[in-house]
Amino acid sequence: MKSVKILSAAIIAGTATFGAQQALAYNSGDFFARLDATRTTSTASGDFDDQRSFTGALGWMFADKFGVEFNTVGQRQDLEFSRNGQDQSAKYRPYSLLAQWYPLGGTGAQVQPYVGAGVTYTQFDDRSLAGGGSIDSDSWNGTAQLGLDYFLTSWLAVNGNVQYTDMSIKGSQGMKQDFDPLTVGAGLTFRF
Repeated sequence: MKSVKILSAAIIAGTATFGAQQALAYNSGDFFARLDATRTTSTASGDFDDQRSFTGALGWMFADKFGVEFNTVGQRQDLEFSRNGQDQSAKYRPYSLLAQWYPLGGTGAQVQPYVGAGVTYTQFDDRSLAGGGSIDSDSWNGTAQLGLDYFLTSWLAVNGNVQYTDMSIKGSQGMKQDFDPLTVGAGLTFRF
């Protein structure tokens, strides 16, 4: 009789543990929101100032291992750089749309790495250049992302990610300046 109670308790504990792990995995139909503190640095040659901001993202898992994410910064960013010995500045805001692959999606893993690829649309404001000319009002560029969610509960995870955009700033008079921002972020993911 004692062994039946122990076996029953072990089965219940095992089922509860497995069920809790399943609840931690991303599954088809899940929606998520991310809020990260970020730092953006240019990887191109040139003198660019780093930017700190907040990034927000919304996403949807259309399959256990595949999802789509839309992200943007919380406010317009200052773009400051030197060109032809003159200090230049503009304001910009990027909007990224990424297809994502979650190799451990649907497996019950508490750690959920992901890889994303897509496009970033960037809108530029205050575009006048010192010495004449201006920056184009917008640009479309390729973007890649690598990240990791560590689930604390079935609906809350700690997130870390890196996003790279292959971006050139173009303007009048044949102006072209590589920017290539690399954004590193850490924050929270909410799943619902």
